[in-house]
This record gives sequence, structure tokens and C-alpha cells, in this order.
Amino acid sequence: MTRIAPRLKFHVGVRSFGVVAVAAAGLGAFGNGVAAQAPTVSDLLVNLPEAPTVANGKPNPAADRFFLTEIIRVRVVFSAAVDVTGAPRVQLGLGTCTCYADYVSGTGTDTLTFEHEVVVGDHDNDGMSIAANALTLNSGTINATSGGTAATLDLGTHAFTNDMARKVRTTPRSANNMGISNVTLNSPSNGDTYRFGDTIVVTLTTNRAYRRRSQTNTPSQLQVRLMIGANTRFAPYASGWNTVNLVFRYPVAGTDEDADGISIVGNALTGGSLENYTSRNVGYQAIVNSANHKVDGGAISVEGLAITSTPVGGDTYFAGDTIEATVTFGGAVDVTGAPQLALDVGSDTLQASYASGTGGTDLVFRYVVASGNADADGLSVRTDALGLNSGTIRTAGSTQNAGLTLSAALDDQSGHKVDGSGAAGVVGVALTSSPASGDTYGLSEPIEAELTFNRAVTVSGTPQLDVVLGTDTVQANYASGGGGTVLTFRHVVASSNADANGLSVPGNALKLNSGTINRSGGAAASLALGSHAITDAANHKVDGSMEATPAVTGVTIASSPAAGSTYGLTERIEVEVAFQVSVDVDVTGGTPQLALGIGSNTRQATYAGGTGTKTLTFRYDVALGDSDPDGISVGASALGLNGGTIAISGGTAAAALGLGSHAVSNAGSHRVDSNQGSPGVLSVTLNSPVGGDTYF
Repeated sequence: MTRIAPRLKFHVGVRSFGVVAVAAAGLGAFGNGVAAQAPTVSDLLVNLPEAPTVANGKPNPAADRFFLTEIIRVRVVFSAAVDVTGAPRVQLGLGTCTCYADYVSGTGTDTLTFEHEVVVGDHDNDGMSIAANALTLNSGTINATSGGTAATLDLGTHAFTNDMARKVRTTPRSANNMGISNVTLNSPSNGDTYRFGDTIVVTLTTNRAYRRRSQTNTPSQLQVRLMIGANTRFAPYASGWNTVNLVFRYPVAGTDEDADGISIVGNALTGGSLENYTSRNVGYQAIVNSANHKVDGGAISVEGLAITSTPVGGDTYFAGDTIEATVTFGGAVDVTGAPQLALDVGSDTLQASYASGTGGTDLVFRYVVASGNADADGLSVRTDALGLNSGTIRTAGSTQNAGLTLSAALDDQSGHKVDGSGAAGVVGVALTSSPASGDTYGLSEPIEAELTFNRAVTVSGTPQLDVVLGTDTVQANYASGGGGTVLTFRHVVASSNADANGLSVPGNALKLNSGTINRSGGAAASLALGSHAITDAANHKVDGSMEATPAVTGVTIASSPAAGSTYGLTERIEVEVAFQVSVDVDVTGGTPQLALGIGSNTRQATYAGGTGTKTLTFRYDVALGDSDPDGISVGASALGLNGGTIAISGGTAAAALGLGSHAVSNAGSHRVDSNQGSPGVLSVTLNSPVGGDTYF
């Protein structure tokens, strides 16, 4: 380096009480009442280009020049130790380019180092210059370590102009020179954080292929310096010989921590030898606190726990049901053996066995409820519930054990109760009927409720379901479902029944009424409805003083032509008319009919069946002469009684016959052409006897 001779500056100061004293700058004040002196610049040092002055026994004409990727290093010496914050810098006069040497190191000492890597555009044939005002804070600070007084930044007589020993060229020093042009890091496998056992891969891209000086000088001596938190770590050379990409690998240790992200700065490449290597400095490719490359070498820990199964009994698991819990870790883990998760069920601790999840972040544990398991408040899980059971849970791809303590306990999960008595139980209650008139059942309308059990049940006798209507409780009798999981109960509205708020089905509504409801092949079923009880069902009000009028809710042409979309001669057309509630059909005085529009003619489909249900069926056989190329129609007033009756089941209220919006117009997939289809006998005639009514 070239040193400009340091000078010891003295400043004359006056004490507060008027005594004159002399203090060496940088030594601080002495005597009572004298303020600390501001550190001043006492020397300025700049390195020379790296090329030797003699090459092959001859003067080297390139010895006075910095070339592309080489480092210009400026050291500013102060009269006292200083502390640095932020990024002060020194402005370099390089031809017409104004460049900066950025602060690198030295805080806490009297010498600060600034560096600039020559890049394309830096060019100075007259030699670099550094002006007296070149040192600037750039929003940082340079203060005296002792006392905190701001340092004086003026370089004074240490400044210089056009130093011919320090010219600058932006071309490589020679074809063999190598410099770092890019620095990259691999992406962590866990989002933005490297974990214990992960490998940090650093790739230095150079401006020429790397090769060794000799076969005996191995590249394994090369390392890249990493700043991980407050610690320096070294990534050894891994690969890249004879390529432009040098690869270095560092396995994260258990003590490595960096919440801000790792840094690669300054002279990052160390050790070993490179042929004609010009610069080991990463320069403007430096990585500082890379937020996407944090480090957490500590053990992966549990970050979440959830009961992920849903009881088939609403909020209760029964014997044979599976309870599933999922433990979530902060990173991927590998599992061996059979770890367990302890579940507190009532007064018992039961072990849920590891089921799946190795290689990921979520581990699943399962337990099958056994006879006798019971917890009316809901199962719970302690923070120390996770155990290895001679197995392992480790950070994926490593030997480091994961943390087993749960992030939070689960207390009495009310949605996850346990009843291992083996009994079948109710897991759902639904009102499956709908009022004929809006939201209110009238006289003689059936109210139907379905109870769903978690297992198939058998029924004997006539169990009942209490239904609360206003201040009265009526009984819906068992109607069907034995041998399956769904039982249907039905109550027909009487004249005295009324509930303006909507009917209710209480939790203790199910009664045996001297009958039985048993698990198929097993014990008596639990009769409690629990959380499935119904209170004031607003769409199921009751007014027994009102006669309900069953209304049509749909019209469907249920048959299909034998050939394509057209019915031929003698083919049967079948139409279904659906009502909101069950209806009874009485054909004593006549048979109801449904008028079909076939072309310009009206044909009558005759009632064929469905009494006692919500759907009535009407049929018509295509006759000779029937034709409708557009498709048959069913008008809004097509339904007629023809001397019969259609009334609400079990009551007297006549059904409304209008089809309204359910009418059908020109059903294109139900055309008619009596000229097609199988020939058949249309009529049989006899001649008249000659002798009146007797043949002789």
C-alpha cells in the first residue's frame, strides 16, 4: 500500500474556567470540564494494483492499473477509535465516473476500511482521485468510541488528485484472470428457513472456468465464508473444477441460528489457490441478510394439534369408531417405529397409534374406541402426550430428534365425546315432511320425522316420538325403517293441534312404548337425541283448525318412447303428478283423468295408481290417428276428477287440481306418430244375423 505520512494534529481548547490546555486529537480531553475532542482523519491509505511490477524478468506495464473485478481498498485512519453505523462511503474520482468505496469494516478501531470492485464503466487513464470531502456518512454515523462525539470527515491534505500509480481499466487483466460475477444460494426445503441437517449450497459464478495451479494443489482447500447470525461459518468447496460455477456446501448445525437471513460479503472466498485469480471479493454480488435464506438449526417442534375425525354420532364416538388426531410440526419429519399420542378419555389414558405422515409436516394418529371407553365431557390431550414408544421422530433427512412437546393442550373437546358401551345411538333428527300450505300443517296433514342411528337397528312394537305442539305433547308413531339406520315416525294433525312458533322434538322424545329398538344383533339402542333435538322449527308450524289443501308440486312424463323421441301406435304414455303431501284417490264415483294435448286433439290419460302417496300415475295408449310432431302437452287445468275424488290422506280436504307452473308445453322428447310402431288389432266387427238376432 502507499501511505501518505500521518500527521499528529493538535487543537487548542479553552477550559470552562479559562485555563488553556493542549490535547492531542484522538486522546480525548483531560482535566475537569474539558469536552471530548472530535476524532479527525490522520492518514489515508490506498492499495496498489495486485499485479507484480516485474513479469517474466521484464517491467510489467499493467502494474499501475486496476482491472475489471479487482478491489480498490481505501483505509481511513482517525486520530482515535471510532464506532460506525449504517453505510458510510468514500467517493472515488475515476475518469468521468463517480464511484464509491463502501464501508466494510473497522468499527471500534481507529482505522476504517472501504472497498470498491472495478466494474464495467470504471475507467481512468489519468489515475484516480480522492477529494478532501470524499468521505460521507450516507445516512450512517462515524462517532468517537469514547464520548460519542461525531468525527470530522474532512480528509484535508490527505486528499490527492490523478494518482498515476492507480489507473483503472474495465477490461480483465488477462485472458486467465478470474473474478466473481454472481453469488447464488439454493432455496431452503422448509419455506424460507434452513433447518438442522439441511445443506446450504453456495454457487460462485466466475468470469472464466476454474482450474487448479497443479495436480497437487487440491480445490478442497477453497471455502466460502458465511455469516450466520453473529457467527462465521465456512462452506467447503464441493464441485465445479474446469467450469465457471464453483459450488460450496455447508450442512446446518444444531447451533446455527439467523432470523434475519445469512450474509455473504467482502472477501468471501478463502483458502486454496486459484490460477491467476484476480479477486476473491464478492463485491456488488454480495448477499446481506437474505430474508429468504434464514437459518434455524434447532429441533423442529410441534406447532399444532387437532382432532381431525368427525364422530358419526354427531358429537359422540361409539365402540368401533375411529378417533383421529393430527400433529403438525414446523418442518418435515421422518418417522420410524410406532410413536403414540396419549388421549385422556374419562379417567383413562388411551394411546392413539401413529398411522401416516412421515416425510411431511402432519403426522396422523388413530385410536379405535373400545367397549367401556367413556367420556361425557369430551376427550382431552395434554402437552406431553406425544411419545416415541421406542420409535423416532426426526428432522427429515437428518438424525436430529424433533421436539415432542405440544404447542398447546386440548381440554375437554365437547364435540368429541366417547361412549363405548356398544349401544347404537341417534346421530341425526330431521323433519322430512313439508306443509301443504306454506310453512303450516293443517288438519289431517302428516308430520314425518326421521331418526338416523349410527348403526342398523331392529324395531318391535310401536315406539313413539314426542312432538311438542304449543303447550301440548303429541306422539308420532313408528312407521318404518326397522333393520336399517333410519327410522320414520309419523303424526297426523288433529283439529286441536296448534303451534304458531314451530314444532319441537326434545332430547328425551324417543320412547319405546312397550316396544324395542335394539342394535342389530346386540344391545338396546340409546334413546337420547342429545344435540340433535329440534326446537321451534319455524318452517313446520301447525294449525289444526285449518284444512290443508294438497297442491301439485310437479308433473313428469315418466315414460320414454321405444324409438327415439316418438311414441308409435299402441305405445303407452305415462305421466306422474306429484303433490306436496300424500293424497287418497277414491274411484267409487269415477276415475280421475289427466288431459293430454296430442296435436290438435285432447286425449285422456286415466288414473292408474298412487293413492296414499304423494305421486299419482296416469296412463294413455296411443291410438290410430294420434299425431303430434312438436311433442305432447299437459295444460294447467288438465287434471280432472271425472266423478272420483283426490283428497289429503286420512282427511277430507280436497286437493287443488290446478297444475299452475308445472304444466307441460310441447315436450320435444315425447312426440307422437301413430303411423309408426307395431301393427295391432284396432277393432272387431260382426255382420248382423238375417233372422234378427239369430243366425240360422
